[in-house]
Amino acid sequence: MSLFFLVSLLGCFGVHLTQCYEVPPAKLEAIFPKGLRVSIPDDGFTLFAFHGKLNEEMEGLEAGEWSRDITKAKNGLWTFRDRDVHLKIGDKIYFWTFVIKEGKGYRQDNGEWTVTGYVNEAGEPVTSGGKYTPGRISDSIIYPCELSESKVSVPGFVCKGQLLFEDNFNSDIHKGKIWTPEVKFPGEPDYPFNVYLNDKNIEVSEGILSIKPKTLDSKFGDGHVRQSLDLTYGCTGIIGTSECAREAFGPQILPPIITGKITSKKSFNFKYGRIEVRAKMPQGNWLIPEIQLEPKENIYGLHNYASGLLRIAAVKGNPEYSKKLYGGPIVDGSEPYRSKHLKEKIGFQQWSKSFHNYTLEWRRDGISLYVDGENYGEISPQEGFSPDAKENGTVSSSKWVKGTIMAPFDEMFYISLGLSVGGINEFPDESNKPWTNKSTKAMLNFWNERFQWISTWVENDIALKVDYVRVYALVKLWTVKMNTEKKYDLVNAEQYPGLIQDDITLEKYQVNTTLSNIPREIIVNGNFQSQVLITDVEYNVMYELRLLAFKDNIEGPMSEPRRIKIVKGDGYHAVIQKLPTGCLFSLTMLLRQINVITHLITSNKQRLKMNNVRTAIVFIVLILQEIYTQNVTDYVIPEITIQALKPKGFRAFIPADPRINLLHIEANFYDSLQFVGSVREFVTTETNGRWMYEDRVSQLKVGTVVVYYVFVALRRGEPDYSNQFLAYAVNGYATGGKQHKITELQDPDDYSAPSTVQIECRPTITRIHGGAACAGQTIFEDDFDVLREDLWQIDQYIPKDHPEHPFISYQKLPSDSVLKVESGTLKIQPILQQDLPGFTNNSLFSKVLDLHDECTGSVCITKGSGLEILPPVVSGRLSSKFSFIYGIVEIRAKMPIGDWLYPELFLESLTKKYGSTNYASGVLKIATVFGNKQLNEPLYTNKFLRGMALTNSVCKPVRDDTKEYINGTWSDDFHVFSVKWTPSSIELSVDGQIWSRVRPGKYGLRSWMPIYCRDKWLKLLNGGGKMAPFDHYFYLSLGLSVGGTEFPDSLKTSDGRPKPWINLHRKATLNFWKDESNWHPTWIQPLLIDYVKIKAL
Repeated sequence: MSLFFLVSLLGCFGVHLTQCYEVPPAKLEAIFPKGLRVSIPDDGFTLFAFHGKLNEEMEGLEAGEWSRDITKAKNGLWTFRDRDVHLKIGDKIYFWTFVIKEGKGYRQDNGEWTVTGYVNEAGEPVTSGGKYTPGRISDSIIYPCELSESKVSVPGFVCKGQLLFEDNFNSDIHKGKIWTPEVKFPGEPDYPFNVYLNDKNIEVSEGILSIKPKTLDSKFGDGHVRQSLDLTYGCTGIIGTSECAREAFGPQILPPIITGKITSKKSFNFKYGRIEVRAKMPQGNWLIPEIQLEPKENIYGLHNYASGLLRIAAVKGNPEYSKKLYGGPIVDGSEPYRSKHLKEKIGFQQWSKSFHNYTLEWRRDGISLYVDGENYGEISPQEGFSPDAKENGTVSSSKWVKGTIMAPFDEMFYISLGLSVGGINEFPDESNKPWTNKSTKAMLNFWNERFQWISTWVENDIALKVDYVRVYALVKLWTVKMNTEKKYDLVNAEQYPGLIQDDITLEKYQVNTTLSNIPREIIVNGNFQSQVLITDVEYNVMYELRLLAFKDNIEGPMSEPRRIKIVKGDGYHAVIQKLPTGCLFSLTMLLRQINVITHLITSNKQRLKMNNVRTAIVFIVLILQEIYTQNVTDYVIPEITIQALKPKGFRAFIPADPRINLLHIEANFYDSLQFVGSVREFVTTETNGRWMYEDRVSQLKVGTVVVYYVFVALRRGEPDYSNQFLAYAVNGYATGGKQHKITELQDPDDYSAPSTVQIECRPTITRIHGGAACAGQTIFEDDFDVLREDLWQIDQYIPKDHPEHPFISYQKLPSDSVLKVESGTLKIQPILQQDLPGFTNNSLFSKVLDLHDECTGSVCITKGSGLEILPPVVSGRLSSKFSFIYGIVEIRAKMPIGDWLYPELFLESLTKKYGSTNYASGVLKIATVFGNKQLNEPLYTNKFLRGMALTNSVCKPVRDDTKEYINGTWSDDFHVFSVKWTPSSIELSVDGQIWSRVRPGKYGLRSWMPIYCRDKWLKLLNGGGKMAPFDHYFYLSLGLSVGGTEFPDSLKTSDGRPKPWINLHRKATLNFWKDESNWHPTWIQPLLIDYVKIKAL
């Protein structure tokens, strides 16, 4: 046998040599900003496999770092995706591919591909926006806002000052998808004397969340504290531990108090930001409110607050503690270090007497605490929390050194609101306390003395009440500094101009705006009495103004900042003296630059010692105005080279120019659109033919975006003594804000310019809950290669309060028999309840269906009784953990076949802004096709597609359009169903063709309500916009429903049998079930979903 024959046989095994098939060449694409896509055209294959390695040759037919079998083609292509890999220009991928065609396998070997450019998700090349050096791509990335250092657990970037999270508690917490009630026994390190239950003591009424305590005996009967309590079904703690089940023995009784707690852990987590909670504290002995941030992942450990706890506000309920507010970080469970970093404020009256605004601002360099706008605490880690904690014996401190200086507060945290009672750490041992903290009988002694404290629990005062919760992204603020010996108070103003309402007049203020982009920055000096008017701000942008008084001879401020919200308005003019546009920097940054300091001293004709400079009020002003020196008027800042160095470091430089006297650079670093660091430095001498800044400490990586500003001064400046502030004015030139994406790490001795990529992020009216988007960006996508519970919530509940009254329960079954991903497709196949373990046909009439374990709805348990049988059908449903306002939703699906089946491809309200009854907050039905093949009314068969925007189910849809499939049915094949939701219309499309459109009338969508709905239902939308109720956050739901009121009573099957139930009749479910022998055999095709995609407008 020849060598040629051996090679050929290996290349196309299982096929006669004269008919050897050639595998189509693979197309490889580098996706910007990250990702790899490999595809081949479909040629009747049943499998495609890709194996590859990055920058390393394959050893024969090894699996490689990429090793994936694809079992389904999409849109005529077999595609492999890696969404996380960061590819840079020059990277090489070595690979081989394999396909199965007509039952036989074929392979393409020795593939090699080099990254030479990038494409977007649509496969379009990412192009430059101007003229650039040959061989280079633009270094400009443009975002529609200034990015914040805040991070969130949802897609998209975060803009400074953006409202990331809000709940005004206008509907029951069970109706939305924001909060998860805790069901568990809390344990270490505080061991409180309560159990958290999802009970009637958690309620929302008239826009207020209320959490009350009550005794365990009041719910379960006298003496139950000495019994057992099993919370396993529905427990949110660790199953199989004391968090989910306890039994009393000896002095160890059950927690005698029931309280409640809700968290945003499943819906919203964030890192760095400002959280505001308006709340009324509970009053009653041994009550403790829990208004706090808790760690999502416990990266630094589970025990003893190793991963930290951030208390936004706490006030103990006893009278002797009720005037003492405290908040801040906790990093140890026991004293004395437990309260080391907590800050206190003593009130004039009890904090529980009224509502107050409690605010915690969490930054990369510290934590600030406010109440009603007044700052009462600052926590700065300086060199980190670890050194101090280690000295105090905190075991977990050794783990924090692996993080930043804010560790353990440098990870994602979620919001928790709850009520706690007693415990072994919150209250010091005192004579009037009925237990001692270290006693094994602590909880028992507390309970035995209940007649001492329960009388202080007055019904109207014991609840923790919360009006709203809001989280904002961090923002740079204006700072107004006032040199005075007096303290002053400021009142928040909600609209431009901000009023300074105090009794101080004719004081000197200096206003420094720090808006990041130099051409927009201004410096203002002037004498003010009662108001400050600021111009040169953008329209429709919310800014904040911070005012601070200080003394020259005392370190630190003498009064804390107050915020004033500023919005640009028409008709305002400057009434204060204004310097030329520029930016303000502290002169202490120049102390290391001896040339500048020497020049300043020479210009002043006096000796200026460095220690004096540090304590003086000294600023350097970089004035951006036209240079008046004739020989430099034609100067243009050359192209700036930005480099990331190996193993770490940052470098920026321009070519040497004898005219340059000073270079200033400010740069911020972002990974995945999140702030990770910055530099800000002056350069006063050239180095090796370059004006260059370099450090070896900045940790950059491929994909990091550098946002930078450069100022070049061509002459020395002059000191300015025109006011009490010593200013150093320098004329020069500045770049606008520019951005550069790191595509490679370079050796320190390599000064060549790296390749970069340009992409434009254009503004969009689409909003992401907790994030932001670029115009045209894919903001949510799932191809259903696997079932991703990070994207979806698998629903489990009984839809008894569903306005369509379906005959189903949604269940998350361990066997995946109802809802599963198979061959790249989501499959929802309903089954019968009687076929599940533990159930029979007779069970429907008497057995309990308990779905408390992982229940996601408001009804979690029901019992069959008489005519009210259990829901006979089990179905599946997914709810996205992602929500948005305005966008394009695209779903490729194949509709189900079977009598009385219909799909649920919906957009549903996240917050239930306008109410939760009868879809009062709206539902967008993207596509509905009934599963019946034949009925006396064809509109209710699978030949007709329906879609609608429901303002509520009582008033029926704004439009109820249908579209007939002429040559077949909508269930015969996959189709792409989509909705385009904008502030002015809602458009439904199928396979790219618009088939239904609705626009608001004179009074908005309310204009299309029928007359009988123009009373209470119309009033629900008061205060909304013209698209109300479709003007707030919606999430995507995918499910399959059965029966209910969607089918009119007039329907008859092909053999003349009437629909087996009458809508809203007490026997509706029972009569439907009695007809099982007729409808169940028709269920021959499940709901199949190939992919879902949501794009920004």
